[in-house]
Amino acid sequence: MCPKDYLNEQMKLLKQKELHQLRKEKEATLAKLNETKGQKKTWNEQRIPTQRYRHIFIKLSEKNTLLQEILTAERMNADDIQFCSECHVAIEKNGGCSHMQCKRCNFDFTWQTKQEPTQTVITPYLERNDSTKIESIKEELNKVAYLVDTSVEEKPKQHKDIPSDQAHEQEEQKDDDDLSILIDDESTIGSVILNRVITCPNEACRKTNVKVTQDNWMVCSACMEQFCFLCGSGVNGIKYFEKICVRTTPV
Repeated sequence: MCPKDYLNEQMKLLKQKELHQLRKEKEATLAKLNETKGQKKTWNEQRIPTQRYRHIFIKLSEKNTLLQEILTAERMNADDIQFCSECHVAIEKNGGCSHMQCKRCNFDFTWQTKQEPTQTVITPYLERNDSTKIESIKEELNKVAYLVDTSVEEKPKQHKDIPSDQAHEQEEQKDDDDLSILIDDESTIGSVILNRVITCPNEACRKTNVKVTQDNWMVCSACMEQFCFLCGSGVNGIKYFEKICVRTTPV
């Protein structure tokens, strides 16, 4: 190989070596950048909780009652009804100053001035008469809810002493009790309902309760279990909300 060719070959090798070094430096820089982005993402995830899928099972036989309770809660929100902090009776302000006195327990308090009531997908139904309110919401809910069989145990065999007609009625009633509807937050009306309902944490109860006010201190309407609406944990006194969860949050 002549000196000129040898020199050209060495120049090519040197250039390839430099390119290889540049690639390594570029890869190291990109890796460092991705690591920094990952740390920022992790920090943001800690600051802003990710939205998780929510759902609830409601007995088919309890659907009408539950929807009526939700309508009542929405009506109170639309009419700006507040509750006495002493006896918790609903109070509606018709005028006058902000100083109020509960007619039930004579407790004096200051009326809390709020912003305009929050408009939800249910608000338009409040303007309809009572006979069509519940049916209209049921129609909307039926479009997005799922009917499921929640029976977990095998149905008991018919007892020989029970007449066949009576046994058939009991079987139909059992079938109705086993049927539930699944409501999730994939729809607008589902999200509104889930923002107001929670299942009692008592395993022997599991009653679906509706949050009517901004108070997160819930008392189950069936078993009287006290629990927090935000986390679902049992509550034993006011100190729970001083240390763990917030006492009041808007719906």
